[in-house]
Formats: sequence, structure tokens, C-alpha cells
Amino acid sequence: MSGAWDEIVDRARDLGYRAPSTVTRREAAVGLQESYPAVPVVPLAADIDAAVFGPVAPDERHRDAAWEAVPGTTKALLAQVPWYRRLPALVSLRSLRRRPTEAELATRRWKKDPS
Repeated sequence: MSGAWDEIVDRARDLGYRAPSTVTRREAAVGLQESYPAVPVVPLAADIDAAVFGPVAPDERHRDAAWEAVPGTTKALLAQVPWYRRLPALVSLRSLRRRPTEAELATRRWKKDPS
């Protein structure tokens, strides 16, 4: 289910959205919602969080629902930008270049200087 959310954030990155790697899914959804107000990403992020962090593991129905939301959501993101930005977003490699998280950076620093 987290992968479904990652797909949505990747498409937003390809469109130029700067997704911070140090925020929670809900915080990211609020920022994304501000950038693309017509796309209902906050409820989707809340549903995914509830399933991922809930008391029981998400069943197949919940996983399928999250993944089924991806095409419509990414299409809605594309619809929010001018036509001349859509094709570059579809072929963009920006989402493939991930910024390291704070935890990854801390681990790297620790490995360089374990004292």
C-alpha cells in the first residue's frame, strides 16, 4: 500500500512538486493537496496510513483499493498542469532520483565518524 502512495508522489515529483523526504505521509499529502487542490490526496493518505499502521494487517481488498486509486489520482495530477508540462512529466526521470532521508544521512555520517 505504501508503494501506491509512492507512485502518486513520484508522479507529483515528475510534475515539479518538491516532496520533502522528512515528513510523514499525511504531512506530504497536505502539501500535495495545497499544490493540487482538485486532487483528493489527503483522504487517500489517511486511508493508507490507517491500513498500514492499523491494528491488523490490510487485507487484499484494502491493498487493491489503494492501487486502484493510483491511475485516477495520477491522471488528476496531470490534468492540473498545462498541456505543455504533461509530456515532459510522463518521461521525466526526476522521480527516479531520490533524496536521502534524514535517517540515511545520519547513518552515513555515523559510518564516516563512529566516535
